[in-house]
Amino acid sequence: MAFLAIMAKISLKIRTCFKYAASDTLQHNKTSNAYFSLFSGITMERLILLQSGGFDVKAFKSQGGQSAPSTRSTSRGSDDGGSGAVVFLSLLGAAVLLAMITQLRRMSGRRKVHRQREESRLHNALADLDLEGSNRTTLETLCGTDNPLKLLEMVETRSVFEETVERFRNDNPDDPAVIFIPNLRQKLGFGFDNPRTPFNHTRMLAPATKLRCTITLPKRNVNYITTVASVSESDFYVLPPTQQGKPVLLAKFPTLTFHVTRQMDAEYSFTAHVLSQNRDGIGAVQLEHTAHINKMLYRNAPRVPIASACQFFVIRADMARGGNYRPEESQYAFQGRFVDISLGGLALLAPPTGQSPNVGDVLVFRLPDANIKDNLVAQTLKTIPGPNGTLSIHAKFTGIREINRLKLAKYLDNQKSLQGG
Repeated sequence: MAFLAIMAKISLKIRTCFKYAASDTLQHNKTSNAYFSLFSGITMERLILLQSGGFDVKAFKSQGGQSAPSTRSTSRGSDDGGSGAVVFLSLLGAAVLLAMITQLRRMSGRRKVHRQREESRLHNALADLDLEGSNRTTLETLCGTDNPLKLLEMVETRSVFEETVERFRNDNPDDPAVIFIPNLRQKLGFGFDNPRTPFNHTRMLAPATKLRCTITLPKRNVNYITTVASVSESDFYVLPPTQQGKPVLLAKFPTLTFHVTRQMDAEYSFTAHVLSQNRDGIGAVQLEHTAHINKMLYRNAPRVPIASACQFFVIRADMARGGNYRPEESQYAFQGRFVDISLGGLALLAPPTGQSPNVGDVLVFRLPDANIKDNLVAQTLKTIPGPNGTLSIHAKFTGIREINRLKLAKYLDNQKSLQGG
């Protein structure tokens, strides 16, 4: 009887587990439902009958688990053996299934914890980038899922972001979510302003970005500083130059060439096809996006000969504190002459004087011919003694504002044109 009592307790525990599994973890699993149907009929009464040989297994199976006691067989030994085998196999199958249910419950718990962690990471990332609320809804629309892991990959990896939006843009060109892609790109740090992000497509440009535009004419090129008016996934607009207060018509040119510089990085150039130009208001020029972008490091920028005098204020290296240097901070000054200038730096000639710059000293000067109103700052890289006590100085620009670099580039281009270059 002790054996029967243990079997009854095991049967009750198994039935309870089956009921839980059928209503939760394995409610769609037909196999578990079949096992449940088989084992749920094992009760205390049937175990007693099975042990005593009075349980008809065939009738139990044919009636779906509802059977009645059968007439005792004269061959009780064989019935006891068959009944014992049925009990053993039943319990073995139940044990296996119980282990599977336990494992599935553990896996489900781990998945739940993992998803909560991913959701927390995603929430913190979106909060840091000010992309909660409607911005998250847009991300989910573009990604086609609310899975936090997929959204995290899109938020943290630029290649995943661009692949996702390209696929969405091609499949849903008229979806309102496409309008929000440029703003998302900038907020995620995948735009031009982030120097750690390679600039390889004009979709990365942001409104208000300053560009230097080159207009190719038969006799010479004309340069002017323009501003990006707007950017969408299909095109971008720039402002035209004005003449007598009216926008110049640029729609007659098939292409325009642009140069844009990035702080502590390089100058980039690209040529865009002109699509149209607004005839009213500011006359913004519509241009086609391009991925054909050339990069030129400042140190490799071409040098343009400049033969003009300039006063240079010198701040000794041990007195240089960084920041915006001013002539008033200098220890002395000298009248030198430019040799050449590039976007990265300059070469100049200092006359024989009692004091001369050393490597590391800071030079502060003005370049009014380039229409630059701010002081320009360069750090001495190398000095070479010249004839008659002169000193050749090579220096690189430091802390130059991007708008001033654009003006400098325009000035150098104009100088090259005047020199026939």
